[in-house]
Amino acid sequence: VDGNIEGLFTKFVDEGKASIRIREPKHDVIISKAEATELRQFLRLLHRVQRGDILDQSAFSAPPSKVTRTREALVVRSQEHYPPQGFPSALKSLTIEGCSLVQLGSDVLALANLCVLNLKANKLQTLPKELNNLPLQRLTASENCIMELHPELFESRLRGCLEYLDVSNNQLTVLPETLCSVRKLMALVAGYNCLHKLPDGLGYLSDLRSLDLTNNALTLLPASLLKLKLTWISVWNNPLNLTAEQPLEHTAALRQAPWSLIELAARGVVASGAVELTAEDVPRSLLQLLRTATPCYGCQQPVFPVTAASVSLRVNPRRMTAPGGQLVWAPSHDYLVPVRALICSARCLPH
Repeated sequence: VDGNIEGLFTKFVDEGKASIRIREPKHDVIISKAEATELRQFLRLLHRVQRGDILDQSAFSAPPSKVTRTREALVVRSQEHYPPQGFPSALKSLTIEGCSLVQLGSDVLALANLCVLNLKANKLQTLPKELNNLPLQRLTASENCIMELHPELFESRLRGCLEYLDVSNNQLTVLPETLCSVRKLMALVAGYNCLHKLPDGLGYLSDLRSLDLTNNALTLLPASLLKLKLTWISVWNNPLNLTAEQPLEHTAALRQAPWSLIELAARGVVASGAVELTAEDVPRSLLQLLRTATPCYGCQQPVFPVTAASVSLRVNPRRMTAPGGQLVWAPSHDYLVPVRALICSARCLPH
């Protein structure tokens, strides 16, 4: 290449793309799908060759037999171990554990192939909503300082691929209703928080098999959980202490205000199941309303938790498990817990 490079085209080097124009024979060498950091180093080397710099052996790559394969997994357990050139763009699995991380950087959010992200034991106060653009199958954010999960976190790409979510040992008081749209979720670990309420539609995550709610502040559970066939569930150390002598509570369903036009239209859209709307189609507030839709406990027609009437029931939590499934902690075999069921009208009140 010495004296034979006519030009370098590096406008898209951050995307792993570049072109090298050769004088003789006239030809353009096109580079694509390269690791951006390594591509920059290679182009800097070519610039030095163009300038006529004298290069020693250390400036060149190792022979092909010694070239390191593209890294797809990386574990960082101290700030000193952070890669100085940034994270390899080909990463599929990344662990950043015990690094006192207070904010997730844009370099992580740019990892377009990332399937597994472990952020355990840091100091994060939130998870950026931009994570929803990654193809994550497993997301672990336990032992942080997270007080709230943004509703938009469970939209976009994450909505269709997340299978495992661990947000245990944080400071969460609620989980967003949009979590109920993550249809492939198989395991939810939310123990050791301050949860006093769960999304009403949580039980409509049909693939959910493991649910850890240990050590929270829950006084009732959503009745939709009765639709699940869990292989493992823990409600240990929650104040689910409604006794058989206490009366049931329900909202004034008989005096419920008429449905608004927005709710009626949204109910029709959800019931049809034929339209998949995005933020480009409707205002975000309406999109979030649509994604919180939950079937009525009685007639199974869509209702919306923000306005729906509700009734409290007492059920055996074993009804939430599959045959042979494990329920962690129950004082007796016939132990009852309170559940909250959403209904669309007084006609759907349980008898």
